[in-house]
Amino acid sequence: MLTHVGTNTIETERLMLRRFEYTDNKAMRRYWIADESIQSMYAEPVYSTEEEVKELLDRYISSYEKKDYYRWAVIDKKAGECIGQIAYFLVDSKNHFAEIECMKEEYHTDDYESSCPWDGSCSSCPFDPQYN
Repeated sequence: MLTHVGTNTIETERLMLRRFEYTDNKAMRRYWIADESIQSMYAEPVYSTEEEVKELLDRYISSYEKKDYYRWAVIDKKAGECIGQIAYFLVDSKNHFAEIECMKEEYHTDDYESSCPWDGSCSSCPFDPQYN
């Protein structure tokens, strides 16, 4: 069985992964959640208004009470804002399996060459089976 620890903060040199906060609302709409071309890739609806995103954040934030809930806001440390998200979902504790959804930066910023928050280095990715 997996030992669940919930959504804890993870940092790299340029990014911080942390729990979503209500202050992420504006950046979420600017970078991805209001963009139909991005949202359709994840079979997710478009959230265009502050109120729609607040309702979504209500669900995210209230779910952090569960130890088996994993959803991170990807924070660009230099800009100090939320540029994407990573979700660990369909968690199967018995078989040690889960799927990862990672919002690719290439869809919403030109600041980085890599679409992976760990610069494409699977050896430093906390989700890689060899990491721990």
